[in-house]
Amino acid sequence: MEKTYFEEIKLRFIKAAMWTNDNAKDGDVNRNHVNYGCCTCWAQVLQDMGHETKVPVWEDNGCLKIPFIEIDGQKVLEFEK
Repeated sequence: MEKTYFEEIKLRFIKAAMWTNDNAKDGDVNRNHVNYGCCTCWAQVLQDMGHETKVPVWEDNGCLKIPFIEIDGQKVLEFEK
């Protein structure tokens, strides 16, 4: 089965969110912020394609943490607390 462009962008959105939280666990503030920026950019691309996205975030010791990401009202990834 061939992947659609939407599926490719969705995967990049998910990976960026995962890397954001992985960098937060490692205490790597610089990479954490860069990956959060990537995550929000992929969210914007999905919005430009007509999809609704949510990327809530909170700060912990200078690092940004994402509790979940959502596309079109459906959580596509939820992290442990």
